[in-house]
Amino acid sequence: MIDRRKYIRQKPAPPESLYSTCQDGSPPSRRTQHTQTCRLLWERVYDINSPQAKLMHEWHEAFERKDIDLLRKPLHDDVRFATYPRSLNTPEQTRDEWCSQTAETIGLWTHMNRTVHSITEAPGKVILHYSGTLGTVMGVDLFREAIVIATIVAGDDGSLKIEKIEELIDSKVHLESMQGFEAAKTKE
Repeated sequence: MIDRRKYIRQKPAPPESLYSTCQDGSPPSRRTQHTQTCRLLWERVYDINSPQAKLMHEWHEAFERKDIDLLRKPLHDDVRFATYPRSLNTPEQTRDEWCSQTAETIGLWTHMNRTVHSITEAPGKVILHYSGTLGTVMGVDLFREAIVIATIVAGDDGSLKIEKIEELIDSKVHLESMQGFEAAKTKE
């Protein structure tokens, strides 16, 4: 049974609870910025009965279990991008621009053919699922797919910045690429 109590909107959420939730051992000034950022995100925590709350809980549990299949599950657009503009405080940006900027900010890729499948927000975190072609070797496309859990922190200028904290790579995608590569070498 899904316990959604942690996603109940706090009205208002006390700064102390935000501080304890977001404390990461950083210096005081950084902790203060992090707390302020988490407050912005905490205000957007969804109602306990909403599909977003259920989704966030499922993703958190899947991440704990390293359940790649569940983390790759397609998400509904209205859930997936429900709050994307305010995440970087740039509502004028389009969804695609924001996806691209997010990925580039945390250094996810250098290859050209890239696709962001989903971005899911939780308090203080962004979960990003992407894939793309790393390149072609001996006529075989090398694919990469990853799920990245990133934290959002406030910069000195008040802007929100993204920091990568953990990356999960779907090894099956790598395996398929390597099998194709081995087959190409055998033909030669």
